[in-house]
Amino acid sequence: MRRGREHTAASPVTPLTRLAGLASSAPRRILLVAAAVALAAALAGWPAVGALSPFTSDHPGTESARAHELVGAASGTDPYYGLAALVRSRAPVDSPGARARVRRVAATLRAEPLVSEVEHFYSTRDPALVSRDGRSTYLLAGLRPAPLADQLAAARRLEAALAERRGVTLGGRAAFYQHGNDTAKTDLVRAEAIALPLLFAITLWVFRGVVAALMPLLVGGFTIALSLLGLRVLGELTDVSTYALNITTALGLGLAVDYSLLILSRYREEARAAGYGREALRRTLERAGRTVLFSGLTVSGAGAALLVFPQPFLRSVGLGTILVASLAATVALLVLPAALALLGRRVDALAPASWQQGVERDARASPTGRWYRLSRFVARRPRLIAPLCAALLLALSLPIVDLRVTQVDHRVLPTSSPDRQVTETLRADFPSPYRTAPVIVAVRAPAAARAELRGLAERLSALPGAAAASAPERLSDSVWRIDVLSEADPLSEQSQDLVSDVRAVVPPALALVGGESAALVDLKESLGERLPLAAAILIALTLILLFRATGSVILPLKTVVMNALTLAATFGLLVLIFQNGALETVLGYTSAGALEASVLVLIFAVAWGLATDYGVFLLARIREAREGGVSDSHAVSLGLQRTGRIITAAAALLCVALLALASAEHSLVKQVGIGTALAVAIDASIVRALLVPSLMRLLGRLNWWCPRALSWARPTLAQGPPPPPPAEALSQTRYCDAKHPAVRALAGELTAELTGRAAAARLFRWVRDEVPYAFGPWGVPASTTLAERAGTCTNKANLLIALLRAAGIPAAYGILRVNAREYFGALGPRLLTRHASRHSVHIYAAAHLDGRWVKCDPSTDRELAELTSHFSRQTRLVEWDAAHDAIDFLDPAHVYEDLGLFADIDARLDRAPRNALPEILALGNAYLRFIRTHPPFADADTLLAAYLESLEGAPIEPRGGPSVVAPHDPAPP
Repeated sequence: MRRGREHTAASPVTPLTRLAGLASSAPRRILLVAAAVALAAALAGWPAVGALSPFTSDHPGTESARAHELVGAASGTDPYYGLAALVRSRAPVDSPGARARVRRVAATLRAEPLVSEVEHFYSTRDPALVSRDGRSTYLLAGLRPAPLADQLAAARRLEAALAERRGVTLGGRAAFYQHGNDTAKTDLVRAEAIALPLLFAITLWVFRGVVAALMPLLVGGFTIALSLLGLRVLGELTDVSTYALNITTALGLGLAVDYSLLILSRYREEARAAGYGREALRRTLERAGRTVLFSGLTVSGAGAALLVFPQPFLRSVGLGTILVASLAATVALLVLPAALALLGRRVDALAPASWQQGVERDARASPTGRWYRLSRFVARRPRLIAPLCAALLLALSLPIVDLRVTQVDHRVLPTSSPDRQVTETLRADFPSPYRTAPVIVAVRAPAAARAELRGLAERLSALPGAAAASAPERLSDSVWRIDVLSEADPLSEQSQDLVSDVRAVVPPALALVGGESAALVDLKESLGERLPLAAAILIALTLILLFRATGSVILPLKTVVMNALTLAATFGLLVLIFQNGALETVLGYTSAGALEASVLVLIFAVAWGLATDYGVFLLARIREAREGGVSDSHAVSLGLQRTGRIITAAAALLCVALLALASAEHSLVKQVGIGTALAVAIDASIVRALLVPSLMRLLGRLNWWCPRALSWARPTLAQGPPPPPPAEALSQTRYCDAKHPAVRALAGELTAELTGRAAAARLFRWVRDEVPYAFGPWGVPASTTLAERAGTCTNKANLLIALLRAAGIPAAYGILRVNAREYFGALGPRLLTRHASRHSVHIYAAAHLDGRWVKCDPSTDRELAELTSHFSRQTRLVEWDAAHDAIDFLDPAHVYEDLGLFADIDARLDRAPRNALPEILALGNAYLRFIRTHPPFADADTLLAAYLESLEGAPIEPRGGPSVVAPHDPAPP
């Protein structure tokens, strides 16, 4: 239904209001352009799935990386990325048949141009290349130094060439990364196939309509399409990891759905006051749009913190996070509003009637809802709940004391992976299980140094944890290589200690120590050096953005502490799940007894950003409520009520997008998805629902403290529609018939020789006392109310506004959202208010005097106030001097929001409330008659008891006169 002409005067122009205007004025053009761009981006960006770089956590400047480069350049063979071909035979390896098989495999390997050398048992007679049962052997193929992508392509070609040879399986580090890439691509398709239907099902439940449920998926689809193109462009400029595609795609989908939920939920809420159209869209983007903007900046800041790390994997995920957060926010702020503007009320289409009722119920901010009751429960027990929540989070974090870190190895791949099968067979069945992962010592020395280097090798072989050390191998005129084999797994603490011991023995000016174990040592050192800077960036961004969002210095500091507790609990659970293997069977992974170091850093940054994100959601609404004039404790309750369901739904949707990664066969991707989802779940439940409200209750007004030196930087809150211009507030409307002869005559009589504030106050007192409050007619002109001398708050406000305008004083309607079941106070015993709506509106008046708007409420007449105000706040007599607002008699616990001032509410008056049934309204009028015809009662209970006694045997009939309706609109059109 059309809303009519409620005032929508120009508001201060901001980038967000410009977006709202653009979306409202050209929605079809925006959607067509966006669809074309998204389609082109998807087509151009899809090749990025296969063209991104493989995972690597190496830092090019570390000692192990320099050793890798030195040995590769001197020998012509990459010492790190090699291949191992496992050959299984029924006959002993020294049989002619086995020998022939190995030679054919060797020939296949040598046929690959990137293979530099091939070693096997028959060329080296090394017994370590033969299994203990003598029926299996393996060949080592070295690859020439080349870009990693080329080496992996060679591994893929060789795997295809050897696939026809029965009993031959290709492994080695190059094959490992090649299989990891392929697995990650498969995981991406599987995760999206799982996430999208689940997201649609949840959004269908949240939005209760098919069209509305499709909106988040629309935004998510646009975001993913644009992200693919963005990642392809980034891939042309720098290394972007394949795993960044999985992680950032899931994150982008989750953020897009979250932002859509926030925008659409707020749009529905605003549409209840301003209608489905331009004004609701403007309010939505001014308020929820600002939150989305801050959220996008927060998550982008988390991505920026990852850029301080030199590891390509972390840098690429950081770039991807910045990209998808920016795109998700942009699409949500431009494309979604255009869709909403085009759809209008049809956004709630394709839903059963019961679902539509749910839509209206969800759009209301009821202080009687579950989240409001929870917040009040917390507010009454903050000294109990805050310590309990903190203790729970600290208890969950206790496993951190046993945290161990590692880097990826064969165990991150599924058991069906050929490389994993080769590695596990070599370690289980061969006499030198770690021969393929030695500690490499690259020494710069002349040819004459052989004897000295032999002595060095002997000293290295005698180190604790060393199984053996190879004889010095001369690679070039000035470079030698010594391999030190560890007795333990290359990634174990023992092997890492061996690296430290080797580095202590070899001369640092002449030798470089590399290999898998050394790479892990260097990775831990590199991450440890950069982690404080990344943490400082995250904390600084959190403090700045939340200060700009709230205007407080306490709330940002508290958010930092809350985020730290959330992450501590998350890491504690990750230790239990992935390090200790608590859910190995359920989740389908193999624990490495440690957590991958770079994954922990990634989860730290992304989870911090998401936790801050939800903090922005909650604190923005609390601040908005507080700026609306309610108390600090009530603002917390209203903020939680208005965001509790949204944050819970947003967290659930984001968790679905992230937990879809739990279906990944690559356990590194699985860890990221589950770890980030755990952080989101903990933050949205324990922290935002319990810990934050309890702490805010304890801190009270201190929450909003800001030093005077920073007051200049405090933000201003986006308000509702601005008041109408005085000229517009003088005009006549169908219901405000200020030019009616009776209205003009009374205005002239009452204001004779009076002007300005004195005239306004005189008109106010007349309407207040000479027009008794009653459940009178709805939607009648002011002249009718004047003739009948009775009316509701709406009728009396309308009459006062007409009289003010007739006297030449600009006047406007004020609208409050109220809980009608509680609003009436003594006028509303339960036997009557059970018919009232919790989601109603109350109309008051405002006059433009001395250059500003001054509010007043003429509802309660003097007679009713004298009879009831001693026990009913709501019927307190309002005195108005026309210089100060006079609507504070209303209990803020039952007022949701002041929607602002309007010059014209004819559209609202056109439609009577649905619950305005004569038999129900007659009860209210009979109750009012009883009050007016009896002496004052001592209290509300005595009044009600006397009234009920008077009803015995005396059924109440509707009083004569025009049909009566409720004073409040329980369902604004």
